Amino acid sequence: DNLELGCMLIEKAATEKAVRDVDEALAPALNARRKHREQTGQPFYDLSIFGARNQSYPRALPDQLRPTPGGLRNEHFQLYESFQRMPRQNPAAASGS
Repeated sequence: DNLELGCMLIEKAATEKAVRDVDEALAPALNARRKHREQTGQPFYDLSIFGARNQSYPRALPDQLRPTPGGLRNEHFQLYESFQRMPRQNPAAASGS
């Protein structure tokens, strides 16, 4: 019982830290998108990803998954929809607890 409680507390603390770290890392990009939307009302496209030579993304992706400056292609939507259809498992049930 104590082991489960300890694991649960550690998992909760790690999850909360990860959420804070991700929120902090994404904040500048989210703020840029929000500001662009408020000022123009248009979708935001971060075109800097297409010109960065020291960045392997998106050049490392296969053509079918590589984003284009015009937005998502039909193949991208199909990929996201297939992930949405995947059955989700409860982590506790998947580990056999």
